[in-house]
Amino acid sequence: MDGFGGTLLEYIEKYGPVNLKNVADESAVDFLIRIAQEFPGEITIVCLAPLTNLGKAIKKSPDFARNIKNVTLLGGTYLAQGNTDYFCSEFNIFKDPEAA
Repeated sequence: MDGFGGTLLEYIEKYGPVNLKNVADESAVDFLIRIAQEFPGEITIVCLAPLTNLGKAIKKSPDFARNIKNVTLLGGTYLAQGNTDYFCSEFNIFKDPEAA
């Protein structure tokens, strides 16, 4: 019903109404930091793109990483061709290796 497999509905039942901000009101980095502070030890971040925002959040807020439960990322392979022109390279890591 919510387009996310019922997860938003479960969230509303557990925590109450959701205040959906316009993306222009808050950067992704600030959102990550804020949500990690509001729910320490409960947040799992699933990274499906380069890790730039995650790296910036860690750099901006020293406590950010301690507040995150898990990070799952799409990152590469060492036994096969990745999705770049370089062997064993995956785009998300290749695009921003410093953040990775």
